[in-house]
Amino acid sequence: VELAHTRWVIERFYQDAKGELGLDDYEGRLWTGFHRHVALVMLAHCYLALRQTYGPSSASPSPKGASPPKGRQSVTALRRAVLEELFSQVVDMLDQARADP
Repeated sequence: VELAHTRWVIERFYQDAKGELGLDDYEGRLWTGFHRHVALVMLAHCYLALRQTYGPSSASPSPKGASPPKGRQSVTALRRAVLEELFSQVVDMLDQARADP
């Protein structure tokens, strides 16, 4: 029974990774490149799954005017929220760099 549940988790990962994170978009020719692509997709999936389960970490600041997420979000909505947060952090860093002489 444990093995059957493990297979379901793996199948769910492949479904999410192919549909939402671009696991099937690799078009390279090298085996090492494919491994790097899969490793990055798995890392992104793990990050989004943890973020979906536990919410944003208290260490990372939330974007200006954004309310904390309530309940579980879809992977697409979560990916969008993460990208918006990263974009706002980059803009803040650029603003700080311009302000410093």
